[in-house]
Amino acid sequence: GGAPVARDRAGRAGGAGACGGAGGGAPALHVAYTPPLFSLINLGGATPGLNGPPQVSANRPLSVGSLFTVNLKDAPPVTPLYVWLSVSSTPVSVFGGTLHAIPKLAQFFLFTNTAGRFSASTIWPAGVPSGTTLYMQCLIKDHSVPSHITLSNAVKGTTP
Repeated sequence: GGAPVARDRAGRAGGAGACGGAGGGAPALHVAYTPPLFSLINLGGATPGLNGPPQVSANRPLSVGSLFTVNLKDAPPVTPLYVWLSVSSTPVSVFGGTLHAIPKLAQFFLFTNTAGRFSASTIWPAGVPSGTTLYMQCLIKDHSVPSHITLSNAVKGTTP
């Protein structure tokens, strides 16, 4: 981490020679900067199920044309689930956890694999206004709990 470092073409950082010197004018400066990794904000709310509390995550920006990948782990194997998306959150205590992605804007019906995981990728579309906040949470069929439904944690992200 740290601040960007100015370097001349020879790779020298700052100091004499990096910002000019005798003869021929000032050399070009190159500023190296690595943007921080994107991560959604974890809102919690998961309920323990067959393999513990299911966890949903993503690590790509919500920017036009970027590859956005969603991952779910610790769910029961080969079981149906809904992924709920919302643009606001009115948390509700239900199924022994907290449902954050409500009122839902959209839902997707999917299945976990034999390891109790799910992963999907898509290219983030154009047309989602900058500053839009999205909430995402999974509702998972789980016969090991009395309600037969476990909740994943909820995550929140905002488009740049």
